[in-house]
Amino acid sequence: RYYLMYLTQIAAGQACLSGQLANDLLLSAVSVQLIMHYRQLARRIELHVAGGGGDGDGGGSGSKWRAAATNVSREHDLCFLRSIIAYHQQILKLSQALNDIFGNSLFISFASTALIICFVLFQITIGANIDAIVMLAFFLFCSLVQIFLICFYAQQILEASEYISFAVYNHNWFDSDLRYRKMLVYIMARAQKPSKLQATSLV
Repeated sequence: RYYLMYLTQIAAGQACLSGQLANDLLLSAVSVQLIMHYRQLARRIELHVAGGGGDGDGGGSGSKWRAAATNVSREHDLCFLRSIIAYHQQILKLSQALNDIFGNSLFISFASTALIICFVLFQITIGANIDAIVMLAFFLFCSLVQIFLICFYAQQILEASEYISFAVYNHNWFDSDLRYRKMLVYIMARAQKPSKLQATSLV
């Protein structure tokens, strides 16, 4: 007469496990995509060589050629900056969308995992038999691994977004136009406010 209850418990446990695993896998996939975007942006910035108008020949024609080359170089640098800023804004929007989608589920996951860890440790300390201790220790390990993965990807996102400011400083901007260098300051200032994976707006 308990068969139906056993089946419903198995189904409920399977559904809970599948839902939690699917949520964690989706969070990991989106986090990896976000990290890749930040690293791609940093690489594009570091490989860009700003300025470099050219030397040309002496005389009036050489001066005109240098002036034209300098103007072309300035326009190219400003066009590069516009594309970089637009790309950075898109990544920041993706980061905000990640927090909006997974914020509540992360909070629930952290809270439930904290309660599970406290319960498991309490069960271990009250003097259970060896079989129960092994089972509870394995369950505790799984809970800690889940928390570790979330924290790992959150740290990777923070470091990748913060590295944008270092990439701006490290790239070859020495020969660039003054306007270009001033705009770099704003990009660095924004990048120094790194993206964070947050469990709701409070945590």
